[in-house]
Amino acid sequence: MSILSRGAHVQINPRKNNCRSSQGSGIYIGNGIIMTASHILNPKENGCVYYSSVGDDVNVAINDKILNAKVLKISKNFSFGENDVALVKVSEIYSRYYKDLHSMPLCVKPVQPNDNFALLGFRRLVPVEHLGPLIQGQFQAGDSGSGIINMKERCIYGIVSASEKTGFDSDMSHTEPKSLSETTLSVTNFNEIKTFIDNK
Repeated sequence: MSILSRGAHVQINPRKNNCRSSQGSGIYIGNGIIMTASHILNPKENGCVYYSSVGDDVNVAINDKILNAKVLKISKNFSFGENDVALVKVSEIYSRYYKDLHSMPLCVKPVQPNDNFALLGFRRLVPVEHLGPLIQGQFQAGDSGSGIINMKERCIYGIVSASEKTGFDSDMSHTEPKSLSETTLSVTNFNEIKTFIDNK
């Protein structure tokens, strides 16, 4: 099974007047749960501010099939590159659409000198360069929430966040694809993700 089978596409429809849909990517971690960036579910643009809460409805697209999901857990105290993580759960009635997705574990050890990294998003697997807390590579709008994968260890190193260096307006959750030149992004790393998941 291709590593791309672990990608997913997460879309939030705020259902609030004058709000555009915010969208980004996510990564499957098993049991119908997709991990993504918190800021995708908390869009702030065009004068619209929307904060998602646990239980809110989310649309998840897997292999072009739009599925109903709900926010399972979300960080309210995130900043770009820190605690920018959320979990959404697809309803079990749609299990046939995600049962062939292969989950990927979180990394458990620090980066080693010969480790290679890639961005794993919706139908995208793009090599990136690891620069400590930052990632550099060819990115486009909608890559927020993608997994940063340690290709040697086959584990999730982090989740793509964003920074003011990206050239995006305020975040990466726009609907229009836009190819960008070499860009540096911040990443919520596996230690922060584990802390988020473990906290009740």
